[in-house]
Amino acid sequence: QRQMCIRDRPQIEIATPFPINQIVHADWSVNPKRRWLVCIERQEDGWQVHAPELVGELSTLLDRITAKADGGKSLLGLDLPIGAPRFWAEKAQVEEFLPFLKALGKSPWEDFYNPALTIAEIGPRRPFYPARPGGTKQAHLVQGLGASSMNDLCRRVDFNAEGKRAATPLFWTLGAAQVGKAALSFWREVLQPALLTPSPPAVWPFDGKLSDLTTLNLMTICESYPAEVYEWFGLNVCLSGKAKTNQQHRAEDADTLLAAGLKLGALFQPEAQTVIRQGFPMGDDAFDAMVGALGMLQVVQGIRAPGTPDDSKVHAIEGWILGRRAGATGTG
Repeated sequence: QRQMCIRDRPQIEIATPFPINQIVHADWSVNPKRRWLVCIERQEDGWQVHAPELVGELSTLLDRITAKADGGKSLLGLDLPIGAPRFWAEKAQVEEFLPFLKALGKSPWEDFYNPALTIAEIGPRRPFYPARPGGTKQAHLVQGLGASSMNDLCRRVDFNAEGKRAATPLFWTLGAAQVGKAALSFWREVLQPALLTPSPPAVWPFDGKLSDLTTLNLMTICESYPAEVYEWFGLNVCLSGKAKTNQQHRAEDADTLLAAGLKLGALFQPEAQTVIRQGFPMGDDAFDAMVGALGMLQVVQGIRAPGTPDDSKVHAIEGWILGRRAGATGTG
């Protein structure tokens, strides 16, 4: 049975080690062939990094992760938004994200998971758009939700240090940079069903401090962002002229990535080493799964703070990206 900790929001969390036995990071996609995860297990003398593997059947994902931990504590990171923008929440009269998520599919939220086909269908209870390409514009989404710009439809964590939009707003569902479809997939097929079980996982930061959640729960779920971890480790794929989608460029970062892991006391299984040196032949999704997992290890070891700011809306509605410094945004 899940034990709830007392929420004393808002709060700032400092860097401290966490009692985690298993780190799992999943790079998500609506395409099952592009959903990869990497597992890092605590050993007596450090950590063991496994090779990327496909996420597999979604209905059993959390149970499989918990079973593999064998009674230990797991931290699961997802490269997708877990939370929603405050502007939308005010329009929709939603005060807390997790209770809202549990209500989806029932009145008045029957259509929330179905992206709108036309401007007329867009609204607080059906905010994702468009259902398909063809004559659609972001201006339609702004108009349909009564916003002044797409910036209103971003969370605080979606802005960079200069206050500029650094991520595509959650509700837009077109283009390579869109995150809406992945969020809908995970929320509907994994997170909502899990929250409705007798022993649901904890979800950070909504349920409380990471230190409390990882102490009291067998599984804690959080949001991650591998592209930010590139800079933590000094990977070249984030430089101009390089691309994570290029296998050769990924291979050129092999030594840097392996060195970063070793610095964290992580030993790579032979298969994991091979995949890294080959530049992740299965694609950049597996690369991001590995990078994200190692970034989470930094936080678990207390090298980097979880990062949540002193902002009640972040803790109630919007969520946060694990490891992003609270001062990394000039908005909100």
